[in-house]
Amino acid sequence: MPAANSTLTPGGFLGATNNDDTSIFYTAGSLDTLAGNDTITATSNKVQTALEAGGYIDGGAGVDTLKLASGTTLDLATVTNNQTVKPIQEVEVFEMTGGTSKLTMTANNVLSLGGTELSGYSFTTTQQTADGSVAATGSTSSTGKVQMVIKGLAGDTLNLGALANDGVTTNGILGNTGLAGQWNYKGQVTIGSTTYKVYDHTTTNAQVLVDVPVNVNTLRSTTITSIT
Repeated sequence: MPAANSTLTPGGFLGATNNDDTSIFYTAGSLDTLAGNDTITATSNKVQTALEAGGYIDGGAGVDTLKLASGTTLDLATVTNNQTVKPIQEVEVFEMTGGTSKLTMTANNVLSLGGTELSGYSFTTTQQTADGSVAATGSTSSTGKVQMVIKGLAGDTLNLGALANDGVTTNGILGNTGLAGQWNYKGQVTIGSTTYKVYDHTTTNAQVLVDVPVNVNTLRSTTITSIT
């Protein structure tokens, strides 16, 4: 049985099955949603604090969504400080709510969390529609891409960082040297009833689909200084 305050003990899970679960809530502790296309709703906008305190979310098999509370600021790079997103595993879709949330991630996070050619998000081309003053830089497809999907509202913000160095030096060379790359806006695609802006990373096969109303900032490369 879950604790009365809906927090979770390490290794536990709350109401998860191998089906598509849509009523799973996360406050703190450890959560494994098992298989299925699950939706996990964060009950607090302090999800970063919970993860930094030892929290853990594993979406398991399927295309899983973490729905963030209004006003959430979540920086996946600072939560993990390495290439593998340890506190969050197998969550391919993040949904911001309220128009006041901010999500920051690097190409490393997309490659670690995303799925290759996500089920339900395939497309063959993008429309070369400008995003305000930002012109599309040529068409792309989902083929061979490691995809993440970011949903949200006007006023929500996604910060996309380049591929970070991994902090590990081998034969005098720092891991990912020369591979930082950049995110290029590739136009828009409509899947079902939703139109997404599409961003491809230039030196990897990472791809991010973002709800059109969400503001997107592309950031310079970062250096990860330690591995945990």
